[in-house]
Amino acid sequence: MDELKNSGKNHKTILILIIVVLIFNTISILGVFFILDRRIENLNRTLLQVISRQTAAPSGLSAEPMNIDTSGYQVLGSASAPVEMALITDLECPYCQKLYSILFPQLNEQYISRGLLKLEYAPFPLESRHPKAMPAATVLHCADQQGQLWPMFHYLSAGINELDEESILNPETNFIINRESFSECVGSEDTAAYIRSLKTKFSEAGVKGTPALVVDGKKLSGFSGLDDIAAYIDKQLRSAGKQISLKDVSEAVETGIAGILDVRTAGEFSAGHLPGAVNIDYFNTEGFSAAVAGLPADRDWIVYCKSGTRSTRAWHVLKEAGLGSLFNMADGFDGWQSAGYNISTE
Repeated sequence: MDELKNSGKNHKTILILIIVVLIFNTISILGVFFILDRRIENLNRTLLQVISRQTAAPSGLSAEPMNIDTSGYQVLGSASAPVEMALITDLECPYCQKLYSILFPQLNEQYISRGLLKLEYAPFPLESRHPKAMPAATVLHCADQQGQLWPMFHYLSAGINELDEESILNPETNFIINRESFSECVGSEDTAAYIRSLKTKFSEAGVKGTPALVVDGKKLSGFSGLDDIAAYIDKQLRSAGKQISLKDVSEAVETGIAGILDVRTAGEFSAGHLPGAVNIDYFNTEGFSAAVAGLPADRDWIVYCKSGTRSTRAWHVLKEAGLGSLFNMADGFDGWQSAGYNISTE
């Protein structure tokens, strides 16, 4: 009888131990999944930091001179855009894909579509690591011969992970104008030789890997996000624009010798603006272009915003639209207000 009781106790003890072990294992597995999920989230959040650290300087954003020639390929955006950016890329490179998917929509909306930035493609296929890189670079080169570089770039960037080498070299797209000449280009040894010659030139210029961004002849390193890249582009735009001091703006307001254009939102404008200013919201892309077309082109104009960023961009858009002599109040409304000049709310 005692043996039976002891046996029952032993079985109960073993069962409890099994339950404890199962609970512990379950908690451990859930913990692992939680940690992995957080790590993936952090990885996505810091993707640009990871990319930039490939050549990053510890002090933050840096711009080092780099002379590369990308004139052989079709430009995305206005050829007369004041700032140019070269995207040195390998389309199979995971960081290149992510960087492009993050950068392009905002670059296109804020700069390219406004005529402020032209984007250039520069091939740098890492053939030893990425077997699809050279086929993709080949197809892009041959699409460029027919003026279809960027449609093909979008197509491959979106689906290269699902495409094999054969389907890359024979893309099922409707924007290849002449299939025969395209196929001849893809199969030509001259095409591969040209791409490799460019890669050699880029390597000699200092390119060590992909992706790389070169803005106005300077390779950007150490950027921590899109804001850093945008700030550098705006810096280039500001240096190319025509600045005017607050004192000269004050004289223009008093004498009326120049039109004053406020490119802030309607809400910002109603809260306070320079006397006599005309309000056209820069963020309202279609409305801005239409309103600008109605401004007198034979008059001098001074453009301003809150802090100088929007007005810097607007200055170039207005110049491209054909307005007369243009000036950018880079100190912005904040600077005007801080200096104690008159403000109107009418």
